[in-house]
Amino acid sequence: MLTGTCHCGALRIEIPEAPAFLTNCNCSICRRLGTLWAYFPAGAVVVHGHPQHTDEYIQGDRTLRLLRCKTCGCVSHWEPLVRREDSRVGVNMRNFEPALLQGARLELLDGATTWTSVPADELVVAKRRVNRPWHEAHPMPAKPSLEQRVAWHRAHALACACRPVPEPILAMIAAQQPAP
Repeated sequence: MLTGTCHCGALRIEIPEAPAFLTNCNCSICRRLGTLWAYFPAGAVVVHGHPQHTDEYIQGDRTLRLLRCKTCGCVSHWEPLVRREDSRVGVNMRNFEPALLQGARLELLDGATTWTSVPADELVVAKRRVNRPWHEAHPMPAKPSLEQRVAWHRAHALACACRPVPEPILAMIAAQQPAP
């Protein structure tokens, strides 16, 4: 068993093995908590100090509870409210030594909108996806003319979803396109 602890040591989390992959989720709660999740069968994780040293938070859809240390506030894990035979537990791997995480594959989960994995070369910002390679290859000119702005936004609208195209630019793009 591998062991991690909350900051004050009141909680000790034991997992059966180093995780093969980690999930960095951007849903409303995970983004605020800064967690890095690994998943294990519910019976394979032991949390010493739980429940006497934990507080719980049950979020919106009421399917799981997030647990944290009552003393230092570190989030230790989540568990389903209703356990089944195939239930799993999410363990916050930020409570483990970083060396344990080396070699694990990182999954970026778009829990804010689509609940799908996001490619590693994309960054999710405020529920919008940034196509980082496209932005690096196509920077907005320093002092763009109106024509340059329209051309950039036209290309940008097709390649990226990081922000909406400004209404005046949309009108100009529409005016330049032939009617269907």
